Amino acid sequence: MDKLYADLNFPASYAGINALQRELKGKPEKKELEDFKLRNRTYQLYRSRYYKFKRLKTMCTSWMTDFQADLADFQKLSRQNKVCRTTGLKPNDINEKNAQQVWEKVYGHPEEPAAPKFKVGDHVRIALKKSVFDRGYLNNYTDEIFQIVTVQRTNPPTYVVRHENGDIVKGKIYEKQLIKTIKNTETTYRVERVIRQKRQDGKKHYYVKFMGFPNPQWITEDDFV
Repeated sequence: MDKLYADLNFPASYAGINALQRELKGKPEKKELEDFKLRNRTYQLYRSRYYKFKRLKTMCTSWMTDFQADLADFQKLSRQNKVCRTTGLKPNDINEKNAQQVWEKVYGHPEEPAAPKFKVGDHVRIALKKSVFDRGYLNNYTDEIFQIVTVQRTNPPTYVVRHENGDIVKGKIYEKQLIKTIKNTETTYRVERVIRQKRQDGKKHYYVKFMGFPNPQWITEDDFV
């Protein structure tokens, strides 16, 4: 399957699961193709990523604690006298007397959190942050494989993940920023550069920097494929 997927003469080379199943006339079954996409690095690194998705609500606890504008346009302050569709009141009409009522209207009826897609122990890749000037042929997801250590029942669900060396990644990660993958003895990583080498116990050892990994590490010549 891997050779066929990389064959440029195959009509569905480097395509999605539906295109593969269509060209293969339904064989293998979609479940087998789903397993294939979980272990195929090319498919995972370059699949489309989400840019717009639901995020957590921002809750302001008091005045000016969360100012969400770089500059205030004083020519448009008339909006303070227009009814807000969320609160049903004019901003200038909100005061200490009705602040609790407004808060309950905006935040007092939380939606039921959706069931999380991933579970603790799953291996995932994280979507890379790309600017409008980044080349389209660059991968959309990390080379490094992370592991989920905490599932937070927020709405939408968020996750805490850790590096392969055990270090926890700071912050929460949204579900739409993750893609599930399979990590086993057949998992390979791309080498960015070989920093130095040595011979120990009759075997060559290489100090290499893997693409997308923060720190270099020692591997033996048997680890190369």
